[in-house]
Amino acid sequence: MASLSIFNSESDEDCWVIQINDMVSESHFSILQKIPVCIFHVPKSLSRGKPEAFSPHLVAIGPYTHFRPELYPTERFKIFAAKAVLDHFKKHELKQVVQEFHDTATFIRASYHKYLDLKDESLLYTVAIDALFLLLSLIHI
Repeated sequence: MASLSIFNSESDEDCWVIQINDMVSESHFSILQKIPVCIFHVPKSLSRGKPEAFSPHLVAIGPYTHFRPELYPTERFKIFAAKAVLDHFKKHELKQVVQEFHDTATFIRASYHKYLDLKDESLLYTVAIDALFLLLSLIHI
C-alpha cells in the first residue's frame, strides 16, 4: 500500500522540519500565542449545498486560492494594480515591499488554520501583491 504524504521531495520534508523548529523557537513562541487563528477554509458541511458560492470566480486573494489555475489569468491585473500603487507611493520595486514584510511571515502563517505549503518568500509576495491590489481601490489612483 502506497503511503500518503504532503511532501513531494526530500527537500520539502527538510524545509518542513526547519519551519517547525522556527515556529517553536523562543523568538516566535510569544508571537504565536498572541495571534488567533482566523482564516479558514469553508467546511465541506457548509459548502456542500452550493460550493460555487464559497469559492472565488474571478480574482484570487490570499494563499488558499492564489495559485488556483482557473484564477491565474487575472493575476496580471493584480500585478498591474500593485505597480500602480507602488508608483503612487514612489516605491519602485515590489521586492522593497516584500522585504519590509520579511519579519511578518510567522504572523501571516499563524493567521491560517491550515498549513501553507509555500516558502516564506512566495507567501510574502502573495500577500504583498494582494495587499497592493486591494489598496488600489482605497486610494483611487
